[in-house]
Amino acid sequence: MKNTIPYTSYLGDAKRLTSKGDAVEFIQPWYTPISTTPENTGMAIGGIGSTFTLTPNGDTPNFSFIPGIFIDASEQDIHFNDFYASVASPVSIDKLKIKSDAETRSYLNYYPALFSGTEIHKNESANLLDELRSSLLKGIFYQENLERFKRWNIEFSTRTQQAIQRNPVALDTQVLVAMDFFNGLLINSTAQAKQLTANGRSPIESVRAEEIDYKALYPLAEFNYRSFEAVSIKRKVVSPAVKDDAELCSLPSHWNHFEVTNNTDQPQSITLVQPLLNLIGSTYRKGRDGIQDSFCTLTQNPIKQKHQAISLENEERAYSGVLMATDSRYGADIEGEVNFGVVTQRDLIDQGKVCITVKPAMYSAHIQREVNNALNTGRTNQHFDKGIYSGREALAGLAVINIELDANESIDLRFVQTMDHAKISLGDWESEKAYCQYLTGSQRSTEITERLMGEFESIEARIVKQQADFLANAHQQFNDADKALRFATMAMNTLSFLAESTVWDKENKFLVKECVDYPFFNSLDVYFYGSFALLYLLPELDGFVMEEFARAILAEDPTLRRYWEYEDKPFAELVDNKYEGTRAVRGAVIHDLGSPFDIQPDAYSWHNVKEWKDLAPKFILMVYRHFKKTGNRAVVEACWTAVKESVVYLDNLVAPGDTLPLTRGTDDTFDNLSSHGISIYCASLWSAGLRAGSALAELMNEPELSIEYAKKAQAALEELEESLWDEQQGYYHFFVTPVQAKHLTGEGLDELRNLGIAVNGDRIVDKNLINQYLNQRDNLVVTKLEERRSKKRTLKEVAPAAFTAEFDAIIELDSDNSFGDALLADSYLQLIGENGLFPQERVDRALDFVCKTNFKANSPKVGVANMTLADGMPHHAFQAQDVWIGVQFSVATALQLAGKRDDAEQLMDTTYRALYQYARIPFAAPEGFNASVEVQPALLMSELGLTLEQAQLWIEALKEEGCLLADGRVSPNMCQDLEDFQVQMGPTVEKALTEQLFSLLKATGLKYTAGRYFRPGMIFAYGY
Repeated sequence: MKNTIPYTSYLGDAKRLTSKGDAVEFIQPWYTPISTTPENTGMAIGGIGSTFTLTPNGDTPNFSFIPGIFIDASEQDIHFNDFYASVASPVSIDKLKIKSDAETRSYLNYYPALFSGTEIHKNESANLLDELRSSLLKGIFYQENLERFKRWNIEFSTRTQQAIQRNPVALDTQVLVAMDFFNGLLINSTAQAKQLTANGRSPIESVRAEEIDYKALYPLAEFNYRSFEAVSIKRKVVSPAVKDDAELCSLPSHWNHFEVTNNTDQPQSITLVQPLLNLIGSTYRKGRDGIQDSFCTLTQNPIKQKHQAISLENEERAYSGVLMATDSRYGADIEGEVNFGVVTQRDLIDQGKVCITVKPAMYSAHIQREVNNALNTGRTNQHFDKGIYSGREALAGLAVINIELDANESIDLRFVQTMDHAKISLGDWESEKAYCQYLTGSQRSTEITERLMGEFESIEARIVKQQADFLANAHQQFNDADKALRFATMAMNTLSFLAESTVWDKENKFLVKECVDYPFFNSLDVYFYGSFALLYLLPELDGFVMEEFARAILAEDPTLRRYWEYEDKPFAELVDNKYEGTRAVRGAVIHDLGSPFDIQPDAYSWHNVKEWKDLAPKFILMVYRHFKKTGNRAVVEACWTAVKESVVYLDNLVAPGDTLPLTRGTDDTFDNLSSHGISIYCASLWSAGLRAGSALAELMNEPELSIEYAKKAQAALEELEESLWDEQQGYYHFFVTPVQAKHLTGEGLDELRNLGIAVNGDRIVDKNLINQYLNQRDNLVVTKLEERRSKKRTLKEVAPAAFTAEFDAIIELDSDNSFGDALLADSYLQLIGENGLFPQERVDRALDFVCKTNFKANSPKVGVANMTLADGMPHHAFQAQDVWIGVQFSVATALQLAGKRDDAEQLMDTTYRALYQYARIPFAAPEGFNASVEVQPALLMSELGLTLEQAQLWIEALKEEGCLLADGRVSPNMCQDLEDFQVQMGPTVEKALTEQLFSLLKATGLKYTAGRYFRPGMIFAYGY
């Protein structure tokens, strides 16, 4: 097989790869994440926006080709790659077998064939098989029934027709004719059949998961089946995700490339079969009522489904397949047509080495019967056993190929599948998927198949090259070759999310869901990270996203709406007016570009993001990033007004005399993590965004505005540095709340002067002097935070008349917590070719501090926590404890930019192990992990049935054995082997409960927040 996966670290037998991982859902009182497990996750198969999930076991538990919707099909008999194989000795007269005497006699009642001139079915004493063999041996079965076969419209396969042309009286011709005539009732007795899906639903025996060797590197997956001794079957699944080729990436197609090899010195007959259910006409319904997620289930509504056989040829190849559509006049969520079938070399058909047959239509209830018939006979036909067809039955199609292999011979072929479900209907937005812009014919699926027939090898070669090129680049970025390999594997597989979670239309409107749980399109705060994946694959599309954001930023919508817990309580009393506001205000950067259930911009309703301080600078940085990446000035021109208006809007939130908009609670992407005043995250982004804005203003020939933005950026940066940098500890504090002009009364000046503050009654000048006093280090015996708070108390005590009542609220409102992604803005500027924000010496020290506290002291098994206390201990807020995957890649990028390769590689590899080895969900990277949940007596009591006294005793023993840390968290050093754990805990824990306790501890030590998330696309910033 050519163009195989050039490398991957994700490989092994399917049983191991799909076995339960350590991670479980991080359940909050208000939300339970959608299940994300090794069994129900896998690679996205198909073009961007037209995919289903394929697991290492070979099943397809969910799909996402209905725009914006995640369909869970795990409880339904829906399978998009349901392959079967049988291996047999080539059929001969001595290997024939009657499947059912009664069914065969019944069949002959309708089609009374002659056996040596006699209709034998009415003679109950006659042995049907003996009579048939006798007739075949005489070489007359075909000729004596020829007129009857024509009258009965008996379909002969290509192989049978070739045999008839060669010699109509030969024995092998008679056998082939009989097999076709009896249509599944006369079988090859040596056939051994298996479903190529482990733990499948079919009554046909499934291959065992441990017999499947699987490897994957998006967009390629390979299966090696070790289920048949005589024959090797290898399968490569390909989606046309080719870098810098939007047309190929958009195609709703994939193919399964099979290589079949005879391992024996005897001829072998191999049959491969694929049935496919027609889902056209189906609709979806929400899986969980009243929840914001995009998790849905499918309701099949088959109405007048229309199937036909289709054949295509080019100079080298031939295709035989089935086209499935509908004549229903009713609308549905799944419309269009599906084309699937087999492509092989024409010369193999001409030589009789392969024989392709299809059954265009059968009832879904008959699938297993027809599959079994095909596996036992090596063929099917186009007869539709329909009885009384009402038009409301679910139909399916069947594609079959039989391969005759000589000793040690190998042949390859492809099953190709195109799912032309082009409809996009989200709210009042009606469109078609992106591939429609490239196609003009009435049967798009056929047009696509015809194109692909001539390009399989070239597409595969381009994919392999892009994968190899990425690894070569990774080797230049890494000291450790093994870590480079794991990084490249993780990066390539991250692209799978982009394919499965995107709505992409023919006008190049490109919408990526934040995740299944939070289904907001292009959530700007998340897109800021994850879009590096898009910039790697199809950078020009990022420009369309920027232009869409620009239009939304300039829009106005006076519709009143409510936020947070008040969203569905229009008449409830509000505790704060910030929980109500208008839908869109000109210049206010929105959170998203809609959701599947609310396609208008800013569908997010947890917070009023017009208060958020990170969105505007992120938008500006991304516009500049796009220009630096592509050189496309037109995008800058389209976005320039929105850039300026966004600065004006946010600048209007800057209080008199301040240099930047202060945060007041959950004002950024960390939407359950409060900051106040000058926060390292928002303040640094404000300064970086203004720097990018200055560069854009220069590009747009507005030099005065460029200078203005640059001055604002520098002023904000200077205040950030003075307020947040801790020279003693070497890191930036999470936030400080500065004194503002509104906090001063204009009185008590003498008392302030007695403290050495040269106030003069100008409130703006005075507040700046007071902030200088607060930022100045005078007592290095105490921490920066302690000194700052002490000074605030002193101000209040010494000069109470100088301050308003509002000042009291900020006296203690400072934080020296260590914020994991503190250097994001600095890194971003460097990634787009600008100088970073901070002095390199401070960057180096800050990164060392984050690695020491947020990573190694807090969560060394999974990565950098969003925020910790200054000593690395967990913060009480769950979102602080979270280890967001995108943040890991951001911090790793910062480390790499700072020349700290070893630390960068260690963090990158830690993230890999969390995803690939502990959680085992490489294609469904979650928002993050949480490794800070404490094991409390109540947990052991509820899960293991212990008494309070027993639970307390066990917890103490677990701490003594090093399984739990002193604060009750699961130790990252806890042994990972059950037998070792049983020995370790033997004296204390009842043996019957040891395994349950072990599993409980591992699950408590690794929980995931929302699964299948976009932010991990930030991995492509590494080496950008």
